Amino acid sequence: IGEPLLSWFKSYITGRRQFVSLFNQKFLEYLVTSGVPQGGHMSPLFILMNSLCESVDSKLLLFADYLIAFVLSISLQKSLNKLVNWCNTVRLELAIHKCKIMSFSRSYSIIQYDYFIDNVVLQRINQVENLGFIFTLTL
Repeated sequence: IGEPLLSWFKSYITGRRQFVSLFNQKFLEYLVTSGVPQGGHMSPLFILMNSLCESVDSKLLLFADYLIAFVLSISLQKSLNKLVNWCNTVRLELAIHKCKIMSFSRSYSIIQYDYFIDNVVLQRINQVENLGFIFTLTL
């Protein structure tokens, strides 16, 4: 995420102050150090995405309706299982037919495993377009 969006997100969740008001009396105000603003339109999305990032043991790039996970091949299935568990917990359904696997390696020979989501083997691809860039196995 770049500017100015990054600054907007930062201002949305940092520097917030809260206080308790009871019978028209305002009690001690304090700085809020976690969470998102109550009643904000974006608040549920931030909570949801934050919980996803904490649930999966891999680096994630999150976009509007999809994600890219960067993970070592040996632990990818474990991360996929955690993603499925997270989706089940928050009652989101994965579009498994849209889930693809593409492996990158510094080695000439890539060890390829089959990866599964709900017992469905994910399709392995050799090229993908993302945000206008085309990625191939040879980069």
